[in-house]
Amino acid sequence: MIKELIGKPAIRFKVEYKIYQKLQHIALKHLNVTDMNKLRDRFEGQKFYHSFLIRSYAEVALEKLLNQATIDWTLKVDSKNYKPQFTYNGRSVELITASLDSYPTVPRGNYDIGIVAFINVDSRDVQILGFAPQETLIANIDSSSISPMFEALYFGHLKNFDFLTLIRD
Repeated sequence: MIKELIGKPAIRFKVEYKIYQKLQHIALKHLNVTDMNKLRDRFEGQKFYHSFLIRSYAEVALEKLLNQATIDWTLKVDSKNYKPQFTYNGRSVELITASLDSYPTVPRGNYDIGIVAFINVDSRDVQILGFAPQETLIANIDSSSISPMFEALYFGHLKNFDFLTLIRD
């Protein structure tokens, strides 16, 4: 499991149940289903819901860590593709997230630094490991395991975390 491979301290956050309920409501709205039972009948819906929670939990935790009220909840409700814009020390941030049973993928795009977070959706726990400049992230990826279908979106999987710098208040 990835948890044992991390091997470095992380900043931990617990997403409040009230926020979980709010995010659940938003995801169901985006999928156009009225309750969780109808969602479970749709595989793609369940996958979206899981990915949505992973991303959203990391956003909530990063907002707390950076002490920035960055998430626009109205836009999050209205747009399935909404992504808040974070900055750290004046640099643009890309959130790199994964569940504890997979390696995070480093996305292609224009950002200065990537902040790596692991999320346990069931317990609503977020571990923010740290950050690194995009160039450093790219230098530490394994591109051999990335599917050809995702090569246009991602550089590869991040399998080493020793180079990450902890975020300080």
